[in-house]
Amino acid sequence: MKKGFWVRTVLASVLVVFHTAGAASAQNPKAPRLDEVLQQAILHDREVEIAGHKAGAAVIIRRKAVESYLPRIGFESSFRVIDEAIGTDPFVLPPPVDPVRVPSITLQEKRTFRAGIEVNQLVFSGFEVPRRIRAADHGHMAAQFMAEAKKQHLILSVAGLYDSLSLTEQALALMDREHERLAAEKKKAMKAFSEGLIPYYDLARLETAINQLDSRRIEIRGKRRLAALRLEQVSGFDRDRFSCGVPELAVIEMPPGIDPARPPASGSGAGGDFGGMHSTPVYGDPPDVRALYEARQAAGHLYRAERNAYLPRVVAFYRHELYEDDLSVLEPARAGGVVLRWDLFTGLSRSREVQQASIEQRIASSRLADARLDAAMGREQASVNEAVAARKIEAADAKLKSVSLSLELASERYDAGLAPVSEFLEARADYQRARLARMEAVYQQRRAAMDSLYTHGMLSIETVSNAGKKL
Repeated sequence: MKKGFWVRTVLASVLVVFHTAGAASAQNPKAPRLDEVLQQAILHDREVEIAGHKAGAAVIIRRKAVESYLPRIGFESSFRVIDEAIGTDPFVLPPPVDPVRVPSITLQEKRTFRAGIEVNQLVFSGFEVPRRIRAADHGHMAAQFMAEAKKQHLILSVAGLYDSLSLTEQALALMDREHERLAAEKKKAMKAFSEGLIPYYDLARLETAINQLDSRRIEIRGKRRLAALRLEQVSGFDRDRFSCGVPELAVIEMPPGIDPARPPASGSGAGGDFGGMHSTPVYGDPPDVRALYEARQAAGHLYRAERNAYLPRVVAFYRHELYEDDLSVLEPARAGGVVLRWDLFTGLSRSREVQQASIEQRIASSRLADARLDAAMGREQASVNEAVAARKIEAADAKLKSVSLSLELASERYDAGLAPVSEFLEARADYQRARLARMEAVYQQRRAAMDSLYTHGMLSIETVSNAGKKL
């Protein structure tokens, strides 16, 4: 009896513990990871959604070009009235045939009604349709790269907000610990002051340091709240979840294959060259440059399509008359064949369309050239920023080591009564500034590394979320 009672008691205690832990976990959910925030931000962003719709519209344009070869089936009916019926007058057969009087023959009535179905299918378009299909292919690729560019710009922005939130979180945690230490020193100083061991000046310096630290903490809390509000707006996660322990900042290590000191090599001119630019995209270019490359290729194919529109077209047709009573003697009820259509003069409209396509091609080439120059400059700038950030981290580590030793010595001297409180507070302030400078250096290194990943066309949720190591 007693054994069963204790068993039931232990089981009930275990259930209560699990229930309490589950309730606490439900009330205090973990902060979302960076990859989760980026995924939700992409789903919520309107610009990314619009870019996706444009890519879908580009697919429809290609389908329209391909479907030019599908047969066109049409129904046509007409009622026509002419001045008089068309026919032959009566005549007599000439000798040596026996005289025979042939009556008049009506070939076409005065009033006629026609109704029929006609099928037309394009057989040869003068190479215009194939060019438009290839232009649509490149247009679709351009739309996809533009959608990817929107995603990567969003990743840069949201990752910067998330890192800013993490930076403020780390700075606030550092200041909270510093506040606890200074509060403990103030208690010791008040006791020493009451016993007449230290002057009031030392106690006032401690109070001033605590007040300054409180002001700084209020400012950091405001920045953290603003970052959480912005992240809630772009991702949909509740702002309170971002106060549940955001991961600390970690240095991003560049993936293999990226040498910031060497820009990617230019492509070769295989497969057609439009506008005097390289026809193959440069590996490592950001997606917006690749989008402009595909747009330039599409403009080139559209220009050739407009020029090929001068060539004749071949169309196969078949017509079936549904109402045969009003057909003339010479009109068949069913007919089929091949038609050659060649517009020899279109009132200069075709020439104007070719000129317009040529201008669009030159504009696309100029935009691509400018974008490639900007991308090369962006790679150089990202490389410089990354090198500077790495040196700042090294300098921050060295300074942190130095001020840590100075703080240790100042603390020992202050505890032994050999140093004034001003020396102790100055050493603690130097240590705090060095820690904050170290955090800021890591933050700047992450910005430079993400910019470098973008300029090399390798920025993604995976590279941003998994390319770091905690220091």
